[in-house]
Amino acid sequence: MEPLEKFSYIPKVERRFDLDWLRMISIVLVFFYHSALIFGSETWIINNTETSMHIARCMSLGTGLILPLFFVIAGMSSFYALNYVKAGTYTLMRAIRLMVPFIIGIFTHIPVQVYLDAVSSGVITGVSFFEFYGTILFNNGIYDFGGAFPLLGNHLWFLVLLFVYSLILIGPFFLLRRENTYNGLLKVTSFLAKPGVIFTFVLPVIIVEQIHTHFGTPLGLLGGYTFTTYILFYFIGFLIASNENFKESIEKQIIPALIGVMAFGVSMMVLIYVGTYGANYWDAVYWVLYPIYGWCSVVLTMGLGIKFLNKNNKARKFMNELVMPFFILHQTVIVVIGFYIIQLSLPMMVKYLIIVSSSLAIIGILLVIIRYLNPLRVLFGMRWKKGLLQRKPKVEAVSQTADTSEITEEK
Repeated sequence: MEPLEKFSYIPKVERRFDLDWLRMISIVLVFFYHSALIFGSETWIINNTETSMHIARCMSLGTGLILPLFFVIAGMSSFYALNYVKAGTYTLMRAIRLMVPFIIGIFTHIPVQVYLDAVSSGVITGVSFFEFYGTILFNNGIYDFGGAFPLLGNHLWFLVLLFVYSLILIGPFFLLRRENTYNGLLKVTSFLAKPGVIFTFVLPVIIVEQIHTHFGTPLGLLGGYTFTTYILFYFIGFLIASNENFKESIEKQIIPALIGVMAFGVSMMVLIYVGTYGANYWDAVYWVLYPIYGWCSVVLTMGLGIKFLNKNNKARKFMNELVMPFFILHQTVIVVIGFYIIQLSLPMMVKYLIIVSSSLAIIGILLVIIRYLNPLRVLFGMRWKKGLLQRKPKVEAVSQTADTSEITEEK
């Protein structure tokens, strides 16, 4: 697909296959993370009788990276996509591919999570899922606020947040892409892309998290950060994509970023394990260390991706379009499988391995079904595909430019 003529002054870029691979790797990490929550010491949807405080404490190392990386990639994808589709078209596509799966989810498989939560915690007994769905789900308030209806969608809150941020930022994104402002943007980003300067991107994140630490936040932590922080990562991703100099710059920061990950990660763990995190004074210190660790992790991961993962093959193409349905389904499958496995008298690690392997197998089967049925593709955030079951030619041309069919696969 050719770029829009009115943006001809923006240099063409080759498709960033490394972003696709990082997106896939991140969603797999989310899968293992959610599987491990069953065995953490904090209360989750379902919990094993035997838990480990070490699992819960080490979770922060994962949360520091995963969602910031998602939102940075989402911001980069937005910049690339707007080269090829108009702002209105892009917003409509986002609405269909983010909000349709969310709405379908809160009325179908997400209530299964709520039901199993209520059963495992003893809130309801002797009530089947269908009885729960018909008499309790819609008549007892909002889940997480004393009720049952999952208005926030459990893990699907991510889709809503991404859509809201898209609506908020589409105007500024469009203005920054105009010819008279884009030249100014290039001057700013050229400075930010200089060696070492990219680490200063974390400063506004620290400020926002400090504000929330001292004054609180209405929704608490979502995946490791407060909800207002993620819009910063989204915008940072847009800035990084706007200037190709960042690609080389980030690759050169692999070693400094690795040092930062190790130093600030160890510092965080010290605060957690000596028990000072949770005290008013040390909370402020922790929320300086945590964002720096997280941003160093993002820079390190992106640098390694640029260096080693910017490669295309059939596996990338096949798996990349399945990222969205994998994300939508994974937690429900984990909760259903886990609900029954944790009742067995087995070692904790054995239970974890059974849950992971069984869930992956079931998700894999469901993804194959979804991939080849167009109505299901749309309901699970994929695009309608013409000639879905037709045989393809043996030789296919591979485009190096952005593929707008995949512009919303950053989830």
